[in-house]
Order: sequence, then C-alpha cells, then structure tokens
Amino acid sequence: LAGGGGGSDSEQNEVRGPARTTIPPTSSPVSVVAPTVSSGELLRWMDVITTASPNTSFDDPTTSSSLALEWMQSDPYSADLEDDPLLQRFALVTLWYSTDGPNWRMSPTWLDTGGSECDWEGVSSCSGDGVILDLSLVNPTPGSDRSFNLVGPIPIELGLLSSLESLDLSKNGLTGTVPTELAQLTSSHTLQLRRNSLDGTIPTEFGNLSLMKLLFLSYNQLEGTIPTELLQLADLEQMALDSNLLEGPILIGQWSKLIALGLSVNKLTGTIPSEIGTLTLLQNLFLGLNNYDVGVVRLPSELGHLTLLNYLSVNDAGLSFPIPMEIGALAALDIIDLAGNQLSGPIPAEFGNLTVISRLSLERNQLTGPIPSELGALTLLLQLLLSNNFLNGSMPQTICDTGMVRPEIDCREVECSCCKG
Repeated sequence: LAGGGGGSDSEQNEVRGPARTTIPPTSSPVSVVAPTVSSGELLRWMDVITTASPNTSFDDPTTSSSLALEWMQSDPYSADLEDDPLLQRFALVTLWYSTDGPNWRMSPTWLDTGGSECDWEGVSSCSGDGVILDLSLVNPTPGSDRSFNLVGPIPIELGLLSSLESLDLSKNGLTGTVPTELAQLTSSHTLQLRRNSLDGTIPTEFGNLSLMKLLFLSYNQLEGTIPTELLQLADLEQMALDSNLLEGPILIGQWSKLIALGLSVNKLTGTIPSEIGTLTLLQNLFLGLNNYDVGVVRLPSELGHLTLLNYLSVNDAGLSFPIPMEIGALAALDIIDLAGNQLSGPIPAEFGNLTVISRLSLERNQLTGPIPSELGALTLLLQLLLSNNFLNGSMPQTICDTGMVRPEIDCREVECSCCKG
C-alpha cells in the first residue's frame, strides 16, 4: 500500500493470474519405501491430526492430506516427532501436495527427508526449538527464478501452524476459497494472499485475529461484504482489499493505528462515511472505482483531520458536490487523484498550501471558475491534470516557470504558456 501509482498496489495494469483450474494431487516426489512407523503409530498420528483439524479426512487416498500422510510414513525424520512438530510438518507437506509442489520453481529443499522443515525454502524464520514463525512463498517477480508458482487451493491444514506470525502466499496461482481455518493463526500479525485467483467471501472468523497488523487480500475475486468482525482488529495498520468484487457499504472500524487502507476497484455502494476522519494516522487512502450512490456521495470534510495523509485516491467514484476546502490543510499530501467524478464548484484556493504535492489530478469533472493563483506556490508539482472541466482564466505563470510540469488543461478556455491539451 505504501506509495504506488493510482491505487493501493503499484502494478495496476498487471495481467491477472492464471485461469482457475483444478490441479489434481500429484504422486509422492520420492520413491515409495517401507513405512518407518507401525500401524498403531499411524492410527495415533491420524487421531492427533483430526483432533487438531476436524475437517481433515483421509478417506480418499488421492487428496493432499492423504498423500502427505503417506509421505510422512516413509520419512525417517517424522517417525520420532512429538504431536506439535508432527502437525507442523504435516501442514507443510499438505501445502506442497495441494499446490502442485513438483512444479514449484523454488522447492529443492521441500520434502527433504534429511532434516527439519525449518531448512525448507520459504520458511523465513523459526524459533530456537524449531517452531515456524514466518512462511513466505511469494513470487517477488513474475518469471523470476526465485519464485514458487503455487497452483491450487490453500489447504485447511495451514491452520495447524498455530504459532505462525507471518504468512505470505502472494502472487501465485492459488484458487478456491480462503479457508476459515486460517483464523486459527491467532499469533499472526501479517497475512498476505494478494494477487491470486481466490474467490468466495472473506471469513468472518478473521475477526479473531486480534494481533493482525497487515491484511492484504487484494487482486483476487472475493465477493460479499466486508465482514463487520474486521472492525474490531484494533492493532490493524494496513489493510488492502482492493481489486475484488466486494459489495455493500464502506465500514470503518476501531482502527486507531491504521496507516493504509485500500478499498478501490470493487462494487462498494453507499457513501464515504464521515467516520473515516477518525483514522488520524492514515497515510494512504484508496477508495476509487466503486459503485457509490451517484448524486449522493461526496468527499467528507472530515478528511481534513487526516493530517498525515500522503496519497488520496478517489477516482471514478461518482463523487458530486464541491471539493472540501479542508483537504487544503493536509500539508503532507504528495498525490491527489480525484479524476473522473462529477465534482463541481471551484478548485479550492487552499490547495495552494499543499506545498509538497507532486501530482494533482482533477480531470474529467465539472469544476468551474478560474484556476486559483495560489496554485503558483506548488513548485514541486510534476503532474497537473485539469482537462475536461469548465475552468477559465489563466494558469499561474509560476507553475510554468518551474519547467518541471506541463499542465494538461482545456487550452481554448484557459490561457497558459506551457500547457498541453
């Protein structure tokens, strides 16, 4: 969410992930050898696993959970594990089978029978006694050699990693729903599943993740409303739900620590609540490209309370009414994007106080009147987009004199020595 152009994720025009397909479980990656555990011990394992994960079943031998159990029977390292380490190893092996592990681009250390899963690629942090704290199987760059390419559903057994503090499975080909069992990761402060092909709804059980600081579910196909249970996540610092199919109203929770909120490119309705002004630590706010109530929705004047705001994007959102002059008091603003709305009235003269702003986009609105001379104080401006409005007068010469910006404006209506349009 930090920075980026035009939304809460900088890769706005990135091609979407692979089409959602069902990947059949693969066979074991190692040669079948004689089991290292007795049938009695195997039954104990199954009891331990199903007690901790009641929805796990071993009835079908081709499922990822059954294949994981089969592999562990032949894994010498698994033979002497106590219950908690057993569950941890089982969870990771199930993930490997569920997401087409043999075709991961970075998996040479996975299912290594010679040692702990703490040595497996992507296990970023373990405690001194071998408990996994951080699991990151993200694709940092499309096509990179250092990527994983997980394809398939997220297994419910990941909920067995009860001590996990951070989980990042971003930029893969994950399909299916977000398992409610992930709500069992009550030690987690970070959950990133962005840029996959996940569908279904956001689990209401995520309201139990009381330590959550960073929740990124953007760029999926999630539906339904924003669960009210998320409103109680008091430690939340960044939440990105943008580029999904979410409906219903914007809800503002008890997020006194929130610094970044991304809800753009959804199907949200209603208005922008004035309560957003209570998020006084907010630095990045992305609300554009939704289905708000046209003719009713406006920018709340309470935005003026967000004195740390750096990036404000509410483009193509059906906004009407004048721009609140209170936005001109947000001295930390670097980017404003209010393009493609029905904003009326003049450009606030108070915008001349935004002395660190580099991009001001007000194009494709219904703004009227002259361009305020106060905009001449914006000497750091790199982009000034004002075309397709009803403005008149002249462009402040000081903006042209900087040589840093060539404003886009309706030249037939506005006198300007450096403009294009």
